[in-house]
Amino acid sequence: MLDRLITMVRSAAGTLPMVFIKPTGQVVILAPKGYLPAQIAGLQSYRQIARTPNEVEAALDDWPYLYLRSRSIPVDYLFTIGSLLLLSSIFVFTSLARNTRALDLHFLFLGAAFLLLETKSITTVALFFGTTWLVSMVVILGVLIMVLIANAVASMLPGSSAWLYLPLVGSVCLLYYLSPSTVLSWPAYARLAYCLILIPLPIFFAGLIFSRGFRAHENPGMAFGSNLVGAMVGGFVEYAGMMTGTKMLLLFIVALYLGSFLVRPRLVASS
Repeated sequence: MLDRLITMVRSAAGTLPMVFIKPTGQVVILAPKGYLPAQIAGLQSYRQIARTPNEVEAALDDWPYLYLRSRSIPVDYLFTIGSLLLLSSIFVFTSLARNTRALDLHFLFLGAAFLLLETKSITTVALFFGTTWLVSMVVILGVLIMVLIANAVASMLPGSSAWLYLPLVGSVCLLYYLSPSTVLSWPAYARLAYCLILIPLPIFFAGLIFSRGFRAHENPGMAFGSNLVGAMVGGFVEYAGMMTGTKMLLLFIVALYLGSFLVRPRLVASS
């Protein structure tokens, strides 16, 4: 962690910082800029050390994991995720009715993409407003607004909903290519509008697809249950960001939505 922090301060300040350490473990890192005082107030109990950091990856916006040694999922996380998946699979498949072969993959993929997009949105909005209660409020508010509008619009759309996948995938790709540094340069009101409208925009199109498919489904209970199971899977997929970075999660979201599209003809054929 010390090497990572020194690397990050050096990258931001453009100079090798001074490192002060206390016998009890506290560390102070200072990056002087044009002036170096002979004695720094408040650090009399600290000892300055000369340290050139080892080559470690800095914790950046796309990979904000200060406590990870490398791009990997910790073993205890993998054990917990694997255990929950195993137990959940056992309970789900032992609870299925005898005349039901499997979960509805269409709604499972929709649920996984939805929750993964929501958790990814919280990480993104935290870059603009900090990790506070405001972030969760903004993300949840944007999601609820889009779901409400989608339910209101769904009943007015005639015909097939297959074409809705085009704006759905397009809105996710827009989030992928729009750099957070660009959004950070905008005024506060523009960033707020971005977080309330553009970030949850894919949920609007996904909500239309969900509403129309759910209304036509012959077994609504199975569709809703499959969607909840998918949401659990999407929550687990979020941890893949520890390896790939958080931006790559948007491509996982696109893949999940495309997966729901590929299995959708089976749903239509059976309804």
